Amino acid sequence: MAKFVITGLASAIADDPRDGEMVEATDTLAALHGLASDESCLEYLELGDLAEVISGGGRLRFVYSPEEKALRITTAYDVLRDLTPEERNLLIEETVAQWSDGAGSGSFSNQHGEVLSAALAMSLQNSYGDEVELGAIFVDAYPSIDDQQITAEYFPEGSSDDDLIADLETAAASGDLNALVMLGQKYEAGDGVEEDEAKAFRFYWRAAEEQYPPALAFAGYCMMRGAGCEQDPEQAIELLSRSAEAGFPFAMQCLGECYTQGIGTEIDLEKAFHYYSMGADIGDPGCMAELGDCFEFGRGTDINYEEALNCYEQALEQGFTPVEEAIDRVHEKMAQS
Repeated sequence: MAKFVITGLASAIADDPRDGEMVEATDTLAALHGLASDESCLEYLELGDLAEVISGGGRLRFVYSPEEKALRITTAYDVLRDLTPEERNLLIEETVAQWSDGAGSGSFSNQHGEVLSAALAMSLQNSYGDEVELGAIFVDAYPSIDDQQITAEYFPEGSSDDDLIADLETAAASGDLNALVMLGQKYEAGDGVEEDEAKAFRFYWRAAEEQYPPALAFAGYCMMRGAGCEQDPEQAIELLSRSAEAGFPFAMQCLGECYTQGIGTEIDLEKAFHYYSMGADIGDPGCMAELGDCFEFGRGTDINYEEALNCYEQALEQGFTPVEEAIDRVHEKMAQS
């Protein structure tokens, strides 16, 4: 399999809350390193016969270049052969057009377990102040492409699937905390690499030693379950608490689970409700779903079907589909009451 890679210099533009201000802080741009689209952009391109030559790829990703102090946007395609000059020009034209339509738009919203969005929000807080809550500080972004900076390369041997892992490994070797956590997630899930929970935990722990909130959360979660490390619920509570205090919502959800099930602590449903509420307040759909469960069944609070339904529906609006059954169940309860 061969690979055709298109790269351009990009500027990140933040919409709300700074009215389209260009992001120039180097730590904020570095936090974008490793962001990749969840799906291929191939379906959005008009390629004609060229589509028969492209066998896959098309995932967009951002790479931060410390030497240039700039952000690069890259899309790699798997191709069956080298492209003719006309085919190259068509693919470049279509790809750059797709970038300019708003590549990355919406990708930075603070979703459940999304490490990069939290890292980016924290970097923005450091650059612009902390008057805006974590979940709302970075709403949207898109690159502004400089046509003079577009490059394209053909690699006879290579795969587009390898690029993100290679970028993250390079960044992690230089001590990039966000890259360490993202690599940990890749190894934990077996996404692009062979699944290895012990290796995942080692990446999490390296970043957790620097008190990086997402790493504290994921290392704590591993210790809760004994995944890739010795199970230590009490230390898990300590790590998760530090992460939650720093505003990372996944830690809040994990603490809620600990206090609900008595993992590393006594069962305390009111504390569980407190942590789920914290996460829901900054827009985390996982916490919203758990908070809905608290209201539906009266765990740590009074039963309130209207509040439960509101929480479930907010979680669903963010794509958290496991609440669909709960929504139907609450509708039935409300009809019977």
